[in-house]
Amino acid sequence: VSRTYNALVLKKKAVSFSIGAKAETSLKYKVVSTPSGGSKYISVTKKGKVTLKKGAKKGTYKIRVTALGTSEYKKATKTIKVNIS
Repeated sequence: VSRTYNALVLKKKAVSFSIGAKAETSLKYKVVSTPSGGSKYISVTKKGKVTLKKGAKKGTYKIRVTALGTSEYKKATKTIKVNIS
């Protein structure tokens, strides 16, 4: 799964979107990769709302979504890529 945003838009304002993942178990979200010095420009909430802050650096940001395992369900992970060009 991937999303692309224009760096010119992010120079003027922040952008937010919801990942919209669903699972039978609880979900965890974590930013796992950013361009050099880019970690301060992206955040993700417990509910999966991603915010790219004003002035975000060009490159690829990766967010890992993990559905926790139970006795009925296996653990599952998916990586979301956010590209800023």
